[in-house]
Amino acid sequence: MDNSKPIKPRDRELSPGLLRQRRNLLGISILMILFSSSGAVIDKVNILGNNINIQNPQIIPYFISLLFLYFLIRYFQYFNEENHVKSSKVSFQKNLKFYYLKYLRHKSILGVHEFRSNDVKLYFKDQSYRRDEPKNSVEDESNEFKFPWYLKIPYCLYTEPNCSSRESKNFHAKMKESEFSLWPRVQQENDYGESKSNFYSHHINCNIPISLLLKFLGILRYLFTESYFTDYYLPFVIAFISFITSIGIWFLC
Repeated sequence: MDNSKPIKPRDRELSPGLLRQRRNLLGISILMILFSSSGAVIDKVNILGNNINIQNPQIIPYFISLLFLYFLIRYFQYFNEENHVKSSKVSFQKNLKFYYLKYLRHKSILGVHEFRSNDVKLYFKDQSYRRDEPKNSVEDESNEFKFPWYLKIPYCLYTEPNCSSRESKNFHAKMKESEFSLWPRVQQENDYGESKSNFYSHHINCNIPISLLLKFLGILRYLFTESYFTDYYLPFVIAFISFITSIGIWFLC
C-alpha cells in the first residue's frame, strides 16, 4: 500500500497564452543577444527547401529588433490580462515591509516588553503600515520626517473592549504609572457614549538607512521565496538587458 502523500500543485499556474508569449519573448531575447555579441552574419536563408541569398546583411539587426518589439508588446498585453498579476503586486508589498514591520513591532514594545501578549495589540496610525488590519476609529496620522535621518512613526498599543484577561488588566494598570506619562490615552466612545476600547499613543523614531536596508532584504525575500518574479517579471528584465546590449553593439559601436 502506497502511503506517500500526493504532490500538491501550485495554487496558480501561468495561462497557456501568457506561457506561449513568455517563451517567444525569452527566445527572441536570447537569440538577439547571442547574434549581436557573437558577430554572426546571415547571408543565406532556407525557406521550404529554397535558398534565399541575402544581398544586404545589414538589414538583419533591424528585422530582429522589430521581431523583438513585436514579441515584447504581445507579452506585455498578455501580462496585463493575467489574473494573478495583481496578487504578485500584493505579495511584493507584503515582502517589501516584512522585516521592516517586524523591526518596528519589536521597537514598539521595548518599553512595555512584559506585555508580549496577544491581548495587547499594536496599531499603526499610518494606514500604509497596517497590512490587512481594519481601520479603527483612532484618527490616522502620517509618518513625519525628522532631520537628518529619522522617521517619526506614530502608533498605539491597545486591547479590545471586551477583553478582560489578567494581561489586559495588568497592561492598563501599568500604563497609568508615571513612567508612561508620555503615552497619552486616546479616548474612544461608541454611539451610546460608552468607552469602546483603550488606546495609548506613542511614536517610534526609526533610522531611515536601517529602514531602507530592511526593505532591501524584503525585496530579496520576495525574489528568492516567491515564484511571481521569475514567472512574470524576469522576462522583462532579460528583454531589457538583451535590447540595451544588442542596440549598443549594432548601432553605437
